Amino acid sequence: GSLSVNGVISSSRGITGTITTTQPTWSQANQNIQVTGLSSSLVLAVWTNSTTGFTFAAAGSVSGSTITWGTPTSISSARAYQRVAIAALSGTTALISSVDATPNAYFNGISVSGTTITVSTISAGIGLNDSIQYPLLPLTSTTAIFFQGNTAAGISGRVVTYNGASAPTFGTVVTNANSTGPNIHPVVLNSTTVLCFSDNSAAAWSARVFSISGTTITLGTNLSLGTTTFPISNANNIGSAIAISATEAIFAVPSQSTYVQKFTISGTTITASTTWQGQAYKQLAQNGGANYLLSTTDFLATHGPTTAPAFTRYSYNTTNGVSVVGTSPFPVTMTAYAYGYVTTNTAVVAGLNSANQPSGYLVYLT
Repeated sequence: GSLSVNGVISSSRGITGTITTTQPTWSQANQNIQVTGLSSSLVLAVWTNSTTGFTFAAAGSVSGSTITWGTPTSISSARAYQRVAIAALSGTTALISSVDATPNAYFNGISVSGTTITVSTISAGIGLNDSIQYPLLPLTSTTAIFFQGNTAAGISGRVVTYNGASAPTFGTVVTNANSTGPNIHPVVLNSTTVLCFSDNSAAAWSARVFSISGTTITLGTNLSLGTTTFPISNANNIGSAIAISATEAIFAVPSQSTYVQKFTISGTTITASTTWQGQAYKQLAQNGGANYLLSTTDFLATHGPTTAPAFTRYSYNTTNGVSVVGTSPFPVTMTAYAYGYVTTNTAVVAGLNSANQPSGYLVYLT
C-alpha cells in the first residue's frame, strides 16, 4: 500500500518529517523491525512475525514524500527468530541475518527488482553466545561483517559473502579476547577497516580495529577506554559509533549523561581525543557506516524517554564536540522503530504502531 503524507513538522536548520498514516498491507503482527535505504529510490524493511517468529521483508519504492511498499516476502520460515539485521550491499542487493533462541544465526542474500524480492538459499547456522546485539554491517557490494559477543571468549567478527541465489558463506571467525560484550558498537570506516567499540562484564569499554582483506580479518591493538569516560548505563543500542571520515569516528554511549569522543585511526592504531559532554541519544541510524547527513558534520539521532522519543539534528565540531542544530525535534510516532539513510538529507523510518502494525515515513534535514 502507499504511504500518504498526513502532516509536516519542521525546525529552523533542522528537520522536516512527513508523517504517514496509510499503512502497508502487511497483515501479520510484527516485531524486531529493521529498515535501511538501498538507494535514493528504494528502501528495505525486515521483521519477524510476533506469532511464528518467521522472518519477512518488504521493499518500498520512494517517490517524493511517498513510499509504496511491495508485497511482504518470506525470508525464512524454518524456525522462530528473535533478532534480525540488514546489510545493504548495493542498490538492489542485501544480506539479512536472523538469530533464533538457541542462539544460532542464519543468513540469506536477497535481490530486489522494483519492489519484488528474490531470496537466496538459507546459509548454514552459526552457533552463537547470547549478547544484546548481533550487528551486520556492509563492507563491499558482495560482503558484510557480522559481530557477536561471548562472555567467555570475547567479541568476534567474521565476513559474510553474498553469493546471489546460492547460500551466503563465511570467512574465518576472529575474536577480540580483550572485550566480551554484551554491548557491541561497530562502525565501517571503509571497505577494509571497521572500528569496533565494546564493553565487558566489568563495565569497561575498549576500541579495536578489525582490518579486512577478502574474508580474512586481522585485529589491531586494543585501546582500553576504562569505566569513567563512558558510563555503562543504557548502552544497549547499535549505532553509537559514527564515521565522520575514512579515518575518523565519534563514539557516544546513549545514556542520560552521554559522553562523546573522537577517534582517529592510522593503520590499526587508534588515537582518542579529549572527551566532550554530549547529548542523550537513544538510537542512531542502523546503516553501519558514515551515519552523517547533509555534510560530514551533521547527523540524525533520536533522544528522550522511551515513551516519547524524538528525532533531533546534531552537528559535530572538533572543538565543541556535538551540539543540537535547530529548535524543534520531530516526534517518533511508533512504539518500536528503526531508521536508515536514503540520501544525504533523507532518512526512512519504519516501525510498529500501538496496534503492533507497521507504520513508516520519511524524515528530511533542511
